[in-house]
Amino acid sequence: MSSTQSFLFVSKDILNSGIRHISGNVPFYTQTETGWFNKKQTTVLHGTSGDQGGAASVLGVIDWKHEEFEVHGQRKKLSEICYKPGWLMSKTREWTWGVGAQKFSVEWENNTWIMETLPQKSREAMLSPFASHWFTKDEAATVEISPKADQFHVVFMILILCYMETKRLEQRRNAGNAAVISAVQ
Repeated sequence: MSSTQSFLFVSKDILNSGIRHISGNVPFYTQTETGWFNKKQTTVLHGTSGDQGGAASVLGVIDWKHEEFEVHGQRKKLSEICYKPGWLMSKTREWTWGVGAQKFSVEWENNTWIMETLPQKSREAMLSPFASHWFTKDEAATVEISPKADQFHVVFMILILCYMETKRLEQRRNAGNAAVISAVQ
């Protein structure tokens, strides 16, 4: 993507982190509420007024428990806005907020989440996840979003990318747990 809006997650936990613009201000932050056994209930994307003492507003929500997304007060079931095209093992997901709305394809490619518009296939957003290193500085998770994206789509894209990365990490963690259990038996 040529000129983009670039954001950096301040914490390695993207569900509980400030999201800093490359210019230095923190326009967003995520906050996740958990329930019993540390199970995720909701993740809220807050917008800040720009100054440190400013009030935060709720821009979007991932309701993990009820499998719903909310963007600027509009709530939809995950099954209404996300589906898996093609064959069973496809890692691509297609997202759209509603009938006639812009469709996005999201795919894990070269350790990065790539989001493109459909059917044009123009890149709209990317998320490079947190990378831990032994002998060099860790790399923070970053999001790049097309400057053409309006506020609604910026929020929708950040929520989608956080959702996809969280599910990827959960799958990886579960696969590791399964390998340990089978090795013990």
